[in-house]
Amino acid sequence: MQPLLLLYAFFCCLIAFILKGIAGFGDPLVSNPLLSVLLPNRTISPSLLPVTFFLNLRIVIRNRNRFRKDIVLPITFFVLCGTIPGTLLLKYGSPTVLKLLLGLLITGLGIEMLNRSAEDKSPKKKAQNRLLCALLSFASGICAGLFGINLLFLAYLERVVKDRDTFRFCTCFVFLFENLFRLLLYAAGNFFTEKTLLLSAVMLPASLIGMQIGSLLDRKISNKASQKIIILLFIAGGISTLIHSALQLHL
Repeated sequence: MQPLLLLYAFFCCLIAFILKGIAGFGDPLVSNPLLSVLLPNRTISPSLLPVTFFLNLRIVIRNRNRFRKDIVLPITFFVLCGTIPGTLLLKYGSPTVLKLLLGLLITGLGIEMLNRSAEDKSPKKKAQNRLLCALLSFASGICAGLFGINLLFLAYLERVVKDRDTFRFCTCFVFLFENLFRLLLYAAGNFFTEKTLLLSAVMLPASLIGMQIGSLLDRKISNKASQKIIILLFIAGGISTLIHSALQLHL
């Protein structure tokens, strides 16, 4: 593999994980579109998966006292259920039209979150809605298996968790088990190759450096600003997915 491509992957991952260090998610919003300039999705997702698994495991262990089983276990269950059909769809290609609709949905949910955030002055969490949890989490799992974009469940989590440390832990807990499940599915489907493992080895140190930088920046940000960053990252994810899929349709 060309050294310039490996260097490009390193810096893509470095920038992506600075965002994760701040918000607890957001790395695929940067890494996937940037890497897709030079690599196919079938290479990108298996390359990033071992890296994100390791980082999520690290965050969960460090923040295990924030565990909320009433929130994270139902989300994790439905995300894992959705990952199975999503991974099967990946085996036969990524439907561009479906990704376009996903971008629209994520953007719309993000705008709704932003409007609700501006109107709601109460710091209290909202009551849990099991049906909403199941629908968004299952759809999020499908998107994770198909595109490596596991975002939709955050629209529910943002409603019921206001403390940013708990939000970060819950997010990474769900990501961790979704990552583990996909690792098994990808291994069974022979998605891991010498090329993907080499990319993983290059991107792991970049992710660790990026996470450290993001954590340092996070200490200087207020809870209100952190919530805004989370919502804006969510919207950015929708717009990024929308633009990328629209360009694929055009081509």
